Amino acid sequence: MMKYLGKKILITFILLGLCGMLVEVFFTSITHTSTVHKYISLVGTTSLWSLLVYGTGGLVLSRVNNVERFYKMSMRLQALIGGLLFTLTELFWGIILNLLLGLNIWHYIGFGNFLGQIDVLHSICWILGTPFFIWIYDTVIDYGVFRKQDYVYSIFDNYKELFTI
Repeated sequence: MMKYLGKKILITFILLGLCGMLVEVFFTSITHTSTVHKYISLVGTTSLWSLLVYGTGGLVLSRVNNVERFYKMSMRLQALIGGLLFTLTELFWGIILNLLLGLNIWHYIGFGNFLGQIDVLHSICWILGTPFFIWIYDTVIDYGVFRKQDYVYSIFDNYKELFTI
């Protein structure tokens, strides 16, 4: 049992960490402009340190996602809770990596920033990203790797539930 749990934790950390890094590369490629030509460069960036943020956040979310009370909640509530958990994870690693170790990987200056490590815009991004991370965990890890679940659902189901009134 311990070997299985250790394997699941490692796979969850790495897979959700890498997924988060890919999402970050995608979004930085469409939101950052070239400093020379003032156009969208389609060149995205991330840091290997981001694996800690996304992997840890994914682990925390996966633990919460296994609690029946959580996964029976509406997707809106799951997204809010997941967004809060990811934001707190980003704050935790930001304090360690950026403020204590001085790596200066990120520093937010946007509205509602706290210590330059979290802000309102990125918290909203975490909320919107949570259904994706839940789907990756449920479908790819629980079903695809460990065959824990007996069903697969579309990622669009999560977002449909999130945005349907």
